[in-house]
Formats: sequence, C-alpha cells, structure tokens
Amino acid sequence: MRLEEAVTLLKNRHFSGAYCLFGYVAECKLKACTAKKTEQYSFPPKDTNRDFYTHDIDVLLTSSKLKDKLIRDMSNNKTLKANWKIVTDWVQESRYAIKSREEAYSIFQAVTNEQEGVLQRIKRHW
Repeated sequence: MRLEEAVTLLKNRHFSGAYCLFGYVAECKLKACTAKKTEQYSFPPKDTNRDFYTHDIDVLLTSSKLKDKLIRDMSNNKTLKANWKIVTDWVQESRYAIKSREEAYSIFQAVTNEQEGVLQRIKRHW
C-alpha cells in the first residue's frame, strides 16, 4: 500500500513526500521480514528491544538477520551496493526535508529495481 502511495506522489511531482515514503517502504519490508521470523504473537515488546522499533535502515537490516547475506551479495554487485547505499542514507527526519526530482527518482529506483532493488533483495532472502 505504501509503495503505491509513494509512486502516486512521485507521478504527481510531490518529490519530497515520495522520497520520504519510499524510505518507509524499505523500513516496513525489513520489519515484516523480521516479524515473519518470529513466532505468532512473540514480536518483542517495545521496552525490551528497541532495534525492532527503530527507523534506522541499517539497524533493521541487522535485526532482520539479512546484513551478512547482503554484504556477501554486494561484494560483486555494484548496482546492488549503490541501491542499498541510497536507501541506508534515508533517515526518518527526511520527512522535513525538501527533496529534488532526482533524489526521489533515485530512491524509487533503489527500492523498486526488479533485479537489484531493495525490495527484491529482501524478498529473495525472505
């Protein structure tokens, strides 16, 4: 749902909103990956493990246990490495920033690229 909303913002030239939402799309996908690996109703409470509740993509990547796989995948793949760099540079505070068309399209491509995008890579190791 958030991916569709981000694309709609991008198409309608709301670049700052699109940029922000594409970052949340990556965040949500990592959190869903982590949640899938837990038993039903056992997602850790907020007061016991803040790593699951952060907006920091790098921390979420570690929590999802995908970081080592990603590092291995990136070692011979410059496109994948560039895409993850774009996404890990995203921060929650970007919702307050003015973003250009280029920045919005850059994160869009990094997240959605069918071969080496963030969503595709997470799904591959899901």
